[in-house]
This record gives sequence, structure tokens and C-alpha cells, in this order.
Amino acid sequence: MNITLVCLYCEKTFSGKAGRKYCSRPCYLIGQKRPLIDRFWEKVEKTDTCWLWIGVRVPGGYGILQEGTRPISHSAHRLSYQLHVGPIPHGMRVCHTCDTVHCVNPAHLFLGTAKDNSQDMVKKGRSGKGERNAMSKLTANDVKKIRHLYFSGTVTQKALAKQYGVGQATISNITNRRLWPHVT
Repeated sequence: MNITLVCLYCEKTFSGKAGRKYCSRPCYLIGQKRPLIDRFWEKVEKTDTCWLWIGVRVPGGYGILQEGTRPISHSAHRLSYQLHVGPIPHGMRVCHTCDTVHCVNPAHLFLGTAKDNSQDMVKKGRSGKGERNAMSKLTANDVKKIRHLYFSGTVTQKALAKQYGVGQATISNITNRRLWPHVT
């Protein structure tokens, strides 16, 4: 559904879908040459705690901002750190104290090594094997049942994958103990 919008560059009104910023390709190209800081702030929504990135995000949730007509992508949280705090030394990560990957509030960002970032993740309970992993679809009991059913010869890996909502490769990795090796 089209709505009436105002072009960020030429300020003319135009009809388009929500979220469009420019009325035409020429305005878009010129608009991309505006200062990065201006373009950054257009894509930030401040809440009581976090500053949420409402622009483009990559799978995994991290925000990105492209610069120029031959785009260079910047991670939004790293760009925020650079704009508000200063340069990021080579090899350093910009980590979140709030664990909200699309937060760009510099008060929630800190520098650390890859090891620091991993230790922070473990300390906050965002990692772990099996059921302790927040991304896990299966429980230890599911894994035991999968192995029992598969090795009884009554069901295929494909059928188990469908039953448990995972891929056949996951079932193969479970039955061959490449996944969940700690479950007996």
C-alpha cells in the first residue's frame, strides 16, 4: 500500500511504500553522499535503555549501514562506537553489555578481544551444550529417543528429522555422536 512520503534529499512529496526515503534514484545517489552521521541517526530509535537500530540488519540481528554508491558496509554498533567514543584498535571487538545485538547505545558498548567476548557470553549464560544452548530445538531426552529409535531400525533419519523439526543432517550428526556427544 502506497502512502505519501517526503524525499530526504529534495523534500518533494511522493507516493511510495513505508520506509522509502527518496523519491528517485538520483535523489538516492545524492542522499547516500550525505554525512554518515546524519544517515546513522535516521536509523536509530532511542528507548529508555537501548538505542535500537531500525535500519538494515544482517541475519543474526546486527545492524549495517552502507556508505557510498559502491557500498562499504559498516556494522552499526561499531560505527556508533567510533562516532561516540573513538577509534577501534586493530583486532578488537565491540561487545554489548545489554546483549541486544541491534543496540547502538555507546553506553552499552565496550571493547574486548574475541576471548573477552566469549567469556562475557559464558558468564551471562548465553552459551552451552545441549539444552543450555538457547538455540537448541532438542532436549537430552529427545536425543536419547532419536538414538534409540534410529538404532532399533524402525525409523529412518528423514522420518526422525520431520518428527523433531530438524534437518536430516542433524539426525545423522546425533546418531554418529558429532552432536550431543555428552548424552548417553
